[in-house]
Amino acid sequence: MVYLNLRYLGDNYTIEIQNNDKIITLKNKILSEIVNDSTIKYIDLNLICHNPIRSFGQQTINNGILSRNWDNMTLDNYPLTHKNLIIEVISVSDYKIEKRKPKKGFLKKRLNFSAPKPKPKKVEFNYDIDFPPLGS
Repeated sequence: MVYLNLRYLGDNYTIEIQNNDKIITLKNKILSEIVNDSTIKYIDLNLICHNPIRSFGQQTINNGILSRNWDNMTLDNYPLTHKNLIIEVISVSDYKIEKRKPKKGFLKKRLNFSAPKPKPKKVEFNYDIDFPPLGS
């Protein structure tokens, strides 16, 4: 269990979450329990700490907004236990999740298993021409 101190619109909150939950799960829990606004679909987390928080084998926590492409990382990747960290919740109303369109052709050409494999060319040597005797 991890207890996180949150700040939203000037009020302070404490939220409890499991270590193996993802950051997107934390954001959804904050949206449902603290924000309670149906017009806000997404939030950003602004990490407020005086110094970078480091621990061996885990991600470093720096001061600033947590990157959105880290939403699928679990909380046990971060050194959050027994740390004085305040998380400010920033509401985002115009966020659109865009899924990447797969590139057509390149991967299919590389993974086309049904295509016949090219046969290696047979090379026949003329030993008299290709390998002349050493004494000549």
